[in-house]
Amino acid sequence: MEPANTQKCHNCNHTLHGRTDKKFCNDYCRNTYHNKSKRSENNHIRNTKAILMQNRRILAEMLGDKSSCTAYWAELVAKGFHFDFITQIHSTKQGSVTHFCYEYGYKIINESSISICKMKGDKMPGSPYPNPADIPGKTR
Repeated sequence: MEPANTQKCHNCNHTLHGRTDKKFCNDYCRNTYHNKSKRSENNHIRNTKAILMQNRRILAEMLGDKSSCTAYWAELVAKGFHFDFITQIHSTKQGSVTHFCYEYGYKIINESSISICKMKGDKMPGSPYPNPADIPGKTR
């Protein structure tokens, strides 16, 4: 005969035996329960990372072995580039703005063209700072 206040597994709803504070049957149920609870958060992160990696791949393919090149907005859009997803923005004192997706960047030339470039090591093109984190006044 089972006690009247038996605990049930939070994942599979089976009756638990053993410790009174036990919440799961086993490691599988515990992991499954927590993975389900984080699924929507993880999906958002996974989807964002996939778009950023796709943007990086497109810029890398368009740039090839060159240090910089010019492309049309329409070309990038046709390849699936998402202009809303970038990892950083670099502005120069002259007012030039480069949007980066990891180490590959693009600068708007006009309403239909952009210039694509790549960071040299850890240094952004045109920046006196060796690392973007070293820029004065930049918060992490």
